[in-house]
This record gives sequence, structure tokens and C-alpha cells, in this order.
Amino acid sequence: MKLQTIAAYITALSLVPGVAAAQEATGSVELMTGQNSSTIDTTLTVPIAPRLSLFTRNRFTGTYETGEDNLSSFHIFSSNFNLKGGLDLVAETDLIMPAKIAEPRIGFQYFKSFGDFGMFNYTTVSCKDLNVLFATNLSYNPMFTDLWGLSANLEAFTDLGPKGHNFSGQRLRLAPSIGGYKIGFAADFSQNGIAGDFDYNFGGFAKRNF
Repeated sequence: MKLQTIAAYITALSLVPGVAAAQEATGSVELMTGQNSSTIDTTLTVPIAPRLSLFTRNRFTGTYETGEDNLSSFHIFSSNFNLKGGLDLVAETDLIMPAKIAEPRIGFQYFKSFGDFGMFNYTTVSCKDLNVLFATNLSYNPMFTDLWGLSANLEAFTDLGPKGHNFSGQRLRLAPSIGGYKIGFAADFSQNGIAGDFDYNFGGFAKRNF
């Protein structure tokens, strides 16, 4: 990964909390480093009306190999309309680089909390080829004092198309939470194609919610 690219990403990420504060938004910034690759993952949710919000998620992944294809990114830009309670109607566009794939999608998402536990479910359908994406995010974030606590998170997703399985992934995070910062263990797993070719990336992560 080129130093200029890393510097550009760090500069952009440094602006995210300021934008969130100005718009009364919420979001997160995470850096995960493993034996195969490193990923910067940012989220930002901006309310623009009583029941309408804008959401973006941007993931930049760099491998440690030399060459032109060692950097990739995935971006979500969505409008979320709250129907009732934790249920939202979602209209989004996904962008995959450097493949230059833009895919409009529509679906639903649902969030429910149970004390320190949180559950987020998400299902969308591609408007191009009708592939379906299912995603679940489970979190456990108990706070033992005003300063520190525990953070555990599991994100799992599966994409199915007309020919069957396209890809699946699971991301596990486990860390203490101190003053809003989380630094701990990370494990990413992936299964690709109909055969489900398996890969993994073990390492550590640092995350800050705002």
C-alpha cells in the first residue's frame, strides 16, 4: 500500500468525527490489522428528518503484497426510512473498487436491544441481478464503570444469487472498552463461490464510536 494512499485515508478519517458532531450524527472508525491484510472501516449515520436518515459505510483493505491490486474498497450509501420501532426500509447503492461495480439494492433492516445486548438484521435484494444479501450483527457491550467495560461483536453475512452461493463472511471482535476506545482481538473469515473457498485473517483491532 502506497504511503500517499495511507496518508490520504488517515486525513479523511480525521474529518469524520467533526462531520458527525456538526450534524448530530453517529458513527465509528475501526482499524483491523491481520496476517494477510489491514482494513480501515468507517460508518456514519446522519438524521435528516424525523424518520429519515442517511448512512454510509466505507471499507478500505490493503494486502501486504506488491502490485497494483493490493488495495480494494467497498462502499455503502443508503437512505433509511423508519417504518415502525426498529424496522427501516432501506434503499442503497453499493460501490466496489477497483472493479468499478455499482449496484443499487433495496430491502429492510431491523434493530433491537436487550439491555447490554444488541441485534441488527439486514436483508437487501439487488436491483440488477436479484441476488439477496442477509446480514446479522450481534453485540454485547456491558459497562462495569463509567470508564471501562467489555465489547464483543459478531458480524455475519451471506450473499446468494441465481447460481447459488456467492460469498459469506464472519467478523469477530473482542476487547475491553476504556473511555470509548476498544483495542483487542479480531478475526475475519470468508467463504467465496459455490464451493465456499475458505480464508481467514487473524489479528488485532482498534475502534472508536462517536
